[in-house]
Amino acid sequence: MEIVQEKIIVPVDRTHLAELRSLVRKRCLQGNVSSRTVQRIVLVVDEAVSNVMEHSRSDPDDVIRISLEIAEDNIVIEITDHGIEFDPCKPENIRACRNTSVKKPFKRGFGLHLIHLITDSISYCRTEGNENRLILVIEDRDPPEGPSPGRLESAESCLD
Repeated sequence: MEIVQEKIIVPVDRTHLAELRSLVRKRCLQGNVSSRTVQRIVLVVDEAVSNVMEHSRSDPDDVIRISLEIAEDNIVIEITDHGIEFDPCKPENIRACRNTSVKKPFKRGFGLHLIHLITDSISYCRTEGNENRLILVIEDRDPPEGPSPGRLESAESCLD
């Protein structure tokens, strides 16, 4: 199987989240990703991008860049923004999002908790250009349903 890539650029504006979810879903299905894994990918992208929009203190005119790389057995998602530094892989951030129980339900951090539960690998770095770069890997363990809907072509999309 050929590796398929898609680059998406979205403004730092929550009104674009539904369109982003739809585009990610469509591209993954075109890349022959199983529907169950597509659901995981859409949820992870939505949570990660929502967190950037809510917490990054990015300039309203700034954008978030999302890259999807769909291979035969995994999907690599890279999310880049210019907001404040936040490393979701630091032990204290992981503990904070998991520090809950039935008696003390989540007040904040449930999205980060979901991201850690759903992904198979997470890495973060702050680049020399002061960008946050989050890389998430999700393995596609389920067989695709039905015939392949076609090959995904590389394209850069800009949500207006």
